[in-house]
Amino acid sequence: MRCRILVLLIPFLCLPAFAQEAVPPTEAAAEEEDGLFVDEGLLFAEVPTVQSAARVEQKRTEAPASVWVITSEDIRRSGAVTIPDLLRSVPGMEVHFSSPGDPNVGARGVNSTAASGILVLVDGRIVYLDIFGIVIWPAMPFGLQDIDRIEVIRGPGSALFGANAFHGVINIYTKHPGDWTGTRVTATGGEHDTAITDVLHAGRSGKLGWRVSLGYKTGDHEGDLKKQREDAYDIHRAGGLLEYMPADNTTLGLDFGTVRFDDEFLTGLGNFPRHGSLPHAMLYFRNQQDDGEWKAQVFWNGIQDADVENERLPNGDRTAHVRSSTWDGELQYSRRLGESHRLTGGYTFRMNDFDLQVLRKEISHRIHGVFAQDEWFLDDDKTLTTGVRFDSHSEFREVISPRMSFVWEPWEDHIFRASGGMAFRNFTAVEAFLAIPVSSAVGPLPSPPFPTATAPFTIDSVGDDHLPPETMTSWELSYLGRPNEWLKLEVTGFYNRLRGQVDFQRNSPALGPVFEAEDFVGLVPPGAEQGTADFYNAALGPALAAQGVTTGGNTYINKSDPRVFGAEVAVDVLITDWLSAFGNYSFTDAWDDHFEVNIRDGAVSKFNVGARMNLKNGLSATIVNHYVGKIDTTDGKAGSYNLVDVWIGYRFAAGKSSTGEVALSAQNVLDHEHREYPTGDKLDRRALLTLGFEF
Repeated sequence: MRCRILVLLIPFLCLPAFAQEAVPPTEAAAEEEDGLFVDEGLLFAEVPTVQSAARVEQKRTEAPASVWVITSEDIRRSGAVTIPDLLRSVPGMEVHFSSPGDPNVGARGVNSTAASGILVLVDGRIVYLDIFGIVIWPAMPFGLQDIDRIEVIRGPGSALFGANAFHGVINIYTKHPGDWTGTRVTATGGEHDTAITDVLHAGRSGKLGWRVSLGYKTGDHEGDLKKQREDAYDIHRAGGLLEYMPADNTTLGLDFGTVRFDDEFLTGLGNFPRHGSLPHAMLYFRNQQDDGEWKAQVFWNGIQDADVENERLPNGDRTAHVRSSTWDGELQYSRRLGESHRLTGGYTFRMNDFDLQVLRKEISHRIHGVFAQDEWFLDDDKTLTTGVRFDSHSEFREVISPRMSFVWEPWEDHIFRASGGMAFRNFTAVEAFLAIPVSSAVGPLPSPPFPTATAPFTIDSVGDDHLPPETMTSWELSYLGRPNEWLKLEVTGFYNRLRGQVDFQRNSPALGPVFEAEDFVGLVPPGAEQGTADFYNAALGPALAAQGVTTGGNTYINKSDPRVFGAEVAVDVLITDWLSAFGNYSFTDAWDDHFEVNIRDGAVSKFNVGARMNLKNGLSATIVNHYVGKIDTTDGKAGSYNLVDVWIGYRFAAGKSSTGEVALSAQNVLDHEHREYPTGDKLDRRALLTLGFEF
């Protein structure tokens, strides 16, 4: 182990020597970025602008919610191949990979397989799939090089975004022709047959701009699942964007594309391979005025030619066919009223049509929402933000989601924030309307009345369309400051009260007996009288109990009302103009009053610590250590693990107007084999080489 650590540190021990050959830090800080060098001091001093916290542009330090920003430079220097890889470093976020192609993302102590509590948007378009309540993270319609920034809100967002902005909101903003033009090509390959190719081109001519993005990625399983299926994921994507600016303050745009995916995901019923297409199209309008702004958009998301497979599904080919169509519209207006107020309001409409073979019926949902928000600038250093949203669902009850936030900056670069709000999550089509008999077996059978044999049987898994929405009341206190020019500090404490948390209840006695008399035809001794269903269930009771099976079926229930509380601390330190360090620690715990137990779906303790280097000769490097404590879920326990990720890149001139970069990265470089979820696959190291050109 000591040898491995020494080898790992050699590049970082040598980098200062290269720095001495480059321009000294004090001189480098005074020079402009030349395309090969990015001044670490300038990056450190920058205060990012965000939009997600209040639906309007504002500095991160003025936002009424906890917002973390991942920039395009952070992404380039991370060595990540997926969005969840990037989210590991965000304090308070819960990330686990059940397999290389099945990541799940939660926040503040809550995560699971098929996680459904985070609302994810791409340029304002919701990519959350209502039918399953999930995000297919590997099947995003862009490459990581397409991203301008990612805004991560930890905490409820229903007052602005409605249903499913429950534990948080992730808004991914891609590069637009007005921000960046050119062509970028990257290719990545490495261990576990990982191969990634991305092509991005953007241009502008007069009032018209365009963007084209193409990509392919594939990778293999690393552990036990490799015996069942070689590929963990196989993704093809293509997309385009057209923007027309009839005036400097007005933009009309069309965003469209499709993703063909072949991967798998883990649920309470087992591992399900899936494949299909995710097409989308979005029209949008933006008009910026001196005292206000109009925004409007309408988009369509589809699931086409999709199948979900599992050997326990009842039909002959063990396949369930999936079709989904979602239309979504939004209109928003924001206006300054004098010097003291900014009002923001809007209307949203969402229409879902689902068809899944394991649902009781075809589903059509209609969802309407209206929201209003007032930012009251009490003084130059005090802002009170209040907001409320009303949502009406054709299948479920109406929900009101209020929030309030007070931001105070008593001294320059020292910001205090107190906030509170409510959020909700509607149950998914699967949770409400599932109807699937799952084939299984039990044995040996008790004799008499049965011979030595194994009995096939069926457990019905059904949804419950009378489930009320999950709700949460959240309170938060935070400090965001910069005590001096080389130190940034953020401290947050929170308390969340959840009610009606939905869980998959296996073998629920409330659903009645497991067995029917027909299940045992041919299994009773010859000449014996065929019994009744009650007879068989009674006879099999001891055998079932010995094997951990109770009579009943599977269903979704509002299982718990946990209280979740915790704290997050983040520190950034600028050491020199070419070197910075960072670290954050998250503590989260949960207690359920009904069961009188701690709930550990997420780790109690997590921390990230790392360093970034940017040298003027084009060499840069990042090293980060992720620690995640043990978890104890309804699916079992998973131990703690420690991951060290390393990225080393070199930028070079490839012509008069072209640059290139070669990078070596390794996730889990110390090759610590581990499981991130109790029923998930074993994961180990993944080393990759990337070559990219921009012209």
